[in-house]
Amino acid sequence: MYLVSRYDRSKIVGRPVLYVVVDVVSRMIAGVYVGFEGPSWVGAMMALANAASDKVAYCKQFGLDIVEADWPCKVLPDVLLGDRGEIAGGLIETLINNFQVHVENAAPYRADWKGIVEQRFRLLPSRFKAYVPGYVGDDFRARGGTDYRLDAVLDIDQFTRIILHSVLYYNTRHLIRDYEKPPQMIADQVKAIPIELWEWGIAHRSGRLRSFPAELVRLSLLPSAEATVTAAGIRYAGCYYSCPKAISEHWFERARQKGTWKVRISYEPRSMDEVYLHDEAGRLDFVPCALTDKSRHHRGRTLWEIDQIRKDERRQAARQEPEALQAQVNLTDSIKTIIGEAEAMRPEPTGESKSRRVKNLRENRRAER
Repeated sequence: MYLVSRYDRSKIVGRPVLYVVVDVVSRMIAGVYVGFEGPSWVGAMMALANAASDKVAYCKQFGLDIVEADWPCKVLPDVLLGDRGEIAGGLIETLINNFQVHVENAAPYRADWKGIVEQRFRLLPSRFKAYVPGYVGDDFRARGGTDYRLDAVLDIDQFTRIILHSVLYYNTRHLIRDYEKPPQMIADQVKAIPIELWEWGIAHRSGRLRSFPAELVRLSLLPSAEATVTAAGIRYAGCYYSCPKAISEHWFERARQKGTWKVRISYEPRSMDEVYLHDEAGRLDFVPCALTDKSRHHRGRTLWEIDQIRKDERRQAARQEPEALQAQVNLTDSIKTIIGEAEAMRPEPTGESKSRRVKNLRENRRAER
């Protein structure tokens, strides 16, 4: 589905990437993430962090009021099966080392090895694709086919709300066909609905689910990068941040006097209102850094939106450069013309000494005024 920009709805911004985390036994969607980052570590880890977070607070961010019983997933698994690429690199070591999660990867070109997840990408859109403009049909790019890009009207927040409604419907109402129930589940007359399978499994097969502080999981799995301490603040992605630690230790004064230096931060791509400074001792400790007034115009924006705005500004500057250069030439010509006129009006030398010429400046100024 093609979406439009939140800050300029006349701009079509392309298609988002959807990540889901699914429980193998119950088919419950435990975590979800929608973003513009493309298939990447960022998207995968944001979905996994969402699996371990409180869904009531998460849904409230998008205007959905639910109770914990509607989506009771806020845990990490013992084993994570993923696609190669996102979780095959060294960045997954954070998850393995900090939370003792065993990571497995499906073989290349074997989507059928993780068919439980693949099926969700068919089931979720089936609930909304007939109603939403901008959804890409089978005739996309075919000769004479509809250009679905021109139909886009939803922004990423609105699309995420649709996804959340679809997930809640699927988790609490969708009946799974041909689900293989064990004898005890049949005896308990458990319906093959994800939330009922989940609750039965929690009660009878506790599994290997582990709870951790949601904020610690989220911060540990957030993408990290190097930021620069400058006199104006901690700079990352064109935004400036500050925190009590930086102020109490006079970081910005030191940067003004001795020059800039690098620090390690984590950031939340969907909201750049805060970044999180890493503890220098290497402990799992993060210091929140808030946007300064210098960057207040970026409050509420995603990293992707900030990047798009900066690119737009650079493009506008590039388009303006020839006109600005011509205007500078015209300005120089005008100044030289006026100077030439003044030079032509300079009186002939009278033979007065330099000291005499500047002697009566005060009286001359008074008379001129």
